[in-house]
Amino acid sequence: MMKLLLSENTNTYVISDIHGCFKTLRKLIEDIISINKDDYVFFLGDYIDKGPSSKDVLDYIILLKENNYRIYTLMGNHEKFMLDAYNEYDEKTFILYVEKICKSGNLLDENKKMNPKYLNFFKNLELYYEINNKIFLVHAGINFLKTNPFEDINTILTGKTVFDDLSLNDKIVIHGHFITEFQDIVNAIEKSEKIIPLDNGCYLNKPHRYYDYQKHGNLFCLNLRNFNYYFQKNVD
Repeated sequence: MMKLLLSENTNTYVISDIHGCFKTLRKLIEDIISINKDDYVFFLGDYIDKGPSSKDVLDYIILLKENNYRIYTLMGNHEKFMLDAYNEYDEKTFILYVEKICKSGNLLDENKKMNPKYLNFFKNLELYYEINNKIFLVHAGINFLKTNPFEDINTILTGKTVFDDLSLNDKIVIHGHFITEFQDIVNAIEKSEKIIPLDNGCYLNKPHRYYDYQKHGNLFCLNLRNFNYYFQKNVD
């Protein structure tokens, strides 16, 4: 397990499911929370696909890391899918997957190859963090009823958290992956629930067949120092 002991007096921001919405991410980071190099910023995965610019999102996060901001990145199921496709598909099928299925064609160069820096980014993503022995950060969920819950990668990337009273006790799981209505996210935070979702479907900025876009389309951020939350409406 990736355990971290951080100062509880330092801003520790958690952001989930950017999905290619670069302009929205930059506005949240630079205008809403205005991070500095003393802050910690945790991303819960799903940087790519769906939105207009997966490349710009990755470039921005990589640049923050290179400029010595305290950036911590988890893997989402979309990054895992991308790695699996790269390793398993033939060249033609992989190009089709990136361009058509993921809508992330700008990750490919003029020769239809993926830049090694993006592959390196995907390969070095963590699966989970435990902060100060009390807060679990994960893309989707953790099955605490299993003997080795942190070896259950499928639940970590795509499943819901399963627990009993002894599993969490005074601990909290913060996750993305499951698109959740705005007020439900706010309620979970304000009521200090044991399971807190942060994915409001940032890319949902127009009518959708499944989701009411008026209750979605925000990129959420939670500060673990004081449990204040922030959000930026989609501007991509």
